[in-house]
Amino acid sequence: MAFWLTVLVSVLTSAGVTSGIMKLISSRVEHKYQKTIETYKHELNTISEQQKFNYQRWITDFSLFTQKKHEVYAELYRLLLIADGSLESLFGLREVPSFIEYTREDMEKYLRNYQVVEGYIPQLLKNWDKPRNQCIQEIREYLTIIDFQKADKARNEAKNYSLLNSLYLSESTELLVSELLSLLAHQHVYDYQSRVDMSVTILRAPNGRLLRKRNP
Repeated sequence: MAFWLTVLVSVLTSAGVTSGIMKLISSRVEHKYQKTIETYKHELNTISEQQKFNYQRWITDFSLFTQKKHEVYAELYRLLLIADGSLESLFGLREVPSFIEYTREDMEKYLRNYQVVEGYIPQLLKNWDKPRNQCIQEIREYLTIIDFQKADKARNEAKNYSLLNSLYLSESTELLVSELLSLLAHQHVYDYQSRVDMSVTILRAPNGRLLRKRNP
């Protein structure tokens, strides 16, 4: 009887120990996997937040790029119009003063406002007090040269702007702008030769001043 009691106690004890051990193992395994799952979830959340941030930044960058692109196209169009208009304004009907009613002081002020070099104004007005038709004609010729310089400056401004902002221009737009600028450059040379070189030879004196000799 004692033997069977011992066996029964041994079995019950072994079963309890085994159950306890299994529960302990199960608890540890569950804890381990739970920790792994939590770590994995944290990593997923981190990646998700980073991707969300990257996406929002991409949207912002794209929006800024698109906005800048529209600004570049508008400004480039404006500069091209100015360049073309500066050249076209040299021909056709132009409203210019007759200068007949101008005093010497009026003429000096006009030339300064026209951005004529201050030191060259006396040279242009040296014959002002004589019959002034010839003097006025020489002034007009000199102002025409300045007009061509301004037109060339406007073209260069459009060209430089297109080069500095080529990142925002499509390939077809960049090609079109290049062709337009090339046409303006050729037109400038042709117009200058027909308008200035055919009637006036530009000479430079030793002091650096521009002199003009009318061609026969």
